[in-house]
Amino acid sequence: RIDDNLKALEFTINEIGAVENVRLNQSIGVDSIDQLVVGLVAKMPRWTPAKAFDGQVVKQQFEFTIALGMDGC
Repeated sequence: RIDDNLKALEFTINEIGAVENVRLNQSIGVDSIDQLVVGLVAKMPRWTPAKAFDGQVVKQQFEFTIALGMDGC
C-alpha cells in the first residue's frame, strides 16, 4: 500500500524562529536515515516566526510527508 510508504516529519518553529521538537511519527526503517532526517531539520536556519491575527508572535507546528519506495525518496 502507498500509505505504508508515507512517513510524517513533525517540528515546531518557536517564537524566535528556531526549530524545536523534531520527530518522525514512525521510523523510516533505517536508524541512520531516521537520525539524518531529524538532524537535518533540527539544524535548519531560523525561520520568520508565525504571527497570530493580533500580531503576537506564536509557535507554529509543521508536518511534512516523506514518501518512500516510490522510484526514490
